[in-house]
Amino acid sequence: MLGDALTVINMIRNRAGATPYTSIDIDKIRNERGMELAFENQYYWDLKRWRIADVVLNNARFKGLMPYYVFNENKYIFLSEPELFQRNYNFDKKFYYEPIPGVNLVKTLIYTLIILITKNIKL
Repeated sequence: MLGDALTVINMIRNRAGATPYTSIDIDKIRNERGMELAFENQYYWDLKRWRIADVVLNNARFKGLMPYYVFNENKYIFLSEPELFQRNYNFDKKFYYEPIPGVNLVKTLIYTLIILITKNIKL
C-alpha cells in the first residue's frame, strides 16, 4: 500500500520537477496533499478527517500570501505576512462532530413509528 503511494507521489513530484522520495510515510503523504491542493480549501477538512486538527490548530496563528506590485521592476512579488488581527486559533475535540439536523431526527422517529404500527408492536 505504501509502495503504491510512493509510486504515485513520485509521479506527481516528477511532473513538478521535484526530487523523488526514496521512502514514504504518512507525514510525507499529508505534506504532498497540502502542497498539491494548497489553494483549494481542503486543508481544514483534511485535518478533521485525519483527526489531527486539535493538535495542528492548537493555539495556531496563520499567515497570508500578500501580492505587491513593484513599480520600478514592473513585476509582482508575494510576501508571507501575519494575519491582520493576530488571532490565535484553537480546535476543540468537540468540533470533530457535526449535529444531526432536526429534520432527520423527526423523519427517523416517524419511520420507526410506522414500522412499529405496521408490525403491531406495542410500545
